[in-house]
Amino acid sequence: MTISCCWAYNSPIRMRSRTAAMKMPPKPISKRWPLECDQCPVRLATRRLAGTGCYTYITSDGRFLSPVNGARTVYTFMSRERVEGSGDSHSVTGRLNWQTENKKLRIEAIYGRFYLPDVKNVAINKYAFPSFQQANFDVRYAFSGMLEGLRVQFLYVWKGRLGEVYGNDKYVINRVDMSLYNLIFNYTY
Repeated sequence: MTISCCWAYNSPIRMRSRTAAMKMPPKPISKRWPLECDQCPVRLATRRLAGTGCYTYITSDGRFLSPVNGARTVYTFMSRERVEGSGDSHSVTGRLNWQTENKKLRIEAIYGRFYLPDVKNVAINKYAFPSFQQANFDVRYAFSGMLEGLRVQFLYVWKGRLGEVYGNDKYVINRVDMSLYNLIFNYTY
């Protein structure tokens, strides 16, 4: 069972309920969960700057199966983050998005803290990840004109360890205390 809550802030000033904006009666809370970070019940409207904060608790009744990496901003999801296969964990993220008026350039900064079970508890920490903190800086640009369909993305990821690793590097190498740089080219035709 996963419990998730989320709030969003979009500058500047106007605050409105998403359901009021859609002129639909609100659904019962049980039908709206889990919320996506871009579908929070309360938002402030703007086209260029958005901020969200999300919290997810995964109970110890089972392990969480995560969505496809990078596909959606569900719960407290961050690119290159790994909480899949964990139970009894808490995740908190803050996200700030900015985009140009024509939506060709988008910049996103995200910070999250992920409190996972002990690395030796494989029953609810399948991949033996220690608790960690992560910061992502993501820049995306969509070309137009002769290069229409080409999108470039630069993603920087930093992960720092929070949990105990008992002096064993197998819980650290390629998991925490690392930085990752990605330059990605996508062409859609």
